[in-house]
Amino acid sequence: MKSAILLILVILATAFQNVVKKVYGNKTEGRGTYIFSSLVCVAAAVFFALTDSDGLSFSAELTPYSIVFAVGYAAITVFSVLALRAGSLALSSLIISYSLMVPALFGMIYYHEPTSWTLYVGIALLLVSLALVNKEDGEITISLKWIIYIALAFLGNGLCLVVMQIQTVDFAGELSNEFMIIGLAIVAVAMAIVSVLFERKEITPCLKKAGLLPVLNGAANGLANFLTLALLVIMPASLMQPLNSAGGIIVTVAISIFIYREKLSVYQLIGVLLGTASVVFLSL
Repeated sequence: MKSAILLILVILATAFQNVVKKVYGNKTEGRGTYIFSSLVCVAAAVFFALTDSDGLSFSAELTPYSIVFAVGYAAITVFSVLALRAGSLALSSLIISYSLMVPALFGMIYYHEPTSWTLYVGIALLLVSLALVNKEDGEITISLKWIIYIALAFLGNGLCLVVMQIQTVDFAGELSNEFMIIGLAIVAVAMAIVSVLFERKEITPCLKKAGLLPVLNGAANGLANFLTLALLVIMPASLMQPLNSAGGIIVTVAISIFIYREKLSVYQLIGVLLGTASVVFLSL
């Protein structure tokens, strides 16, 4: 029961993040991405600091994990905003959910996890899904810019999932808050520097339009990652990740259709359904 409640909260928090990013991208016309990302990281880091009940205890051993996590987190934070601005909320969320393949493949190679027929079924469904969602005879079309953004977001999210899993295993679920705080702090500083260098004239106007969106996104991000780390301790990743991804796809697609009035073609809708099924099969 506890696992189910936590999983539902993770799904809702993840979907909420995508909606907030979409709103911000629309309000600012895709500008101020780096300053938004920096503030999101600050808010998420504050969340992890406030939710630590045992007192923060930083260790130098965490630094390598946090640095690698920071690279992936920076990619998913920046390029998911750009992808959601350049394309569909439903399709962008679907492709990012495919990053489940990254830790699955990593587990097969690094941990020598056995393969099964469900893996091959999942890959086959995934390939068919990709072909269908990229058909352009519906009202949602695919651009080269969106493809680049979503590919980088995909790789970044996959890297984050892998590092979080490794850190949880290596530290037996301990020091997770500190690991996240260090990684988030690195990204926050890096994004702030990049923003000053390349978005100096856009910072103030974008922040005025953004309002509390960065704080809301950061809090939701912190909650999703915090609960994901908790679930990795009490639930097998092979069960948690597909349920999380499939649930996230369903919720986000519902939001994109009923709130944003995005109209998917029949092919794209079938692709979303097959993509949801592929995510489940990939880790059974």
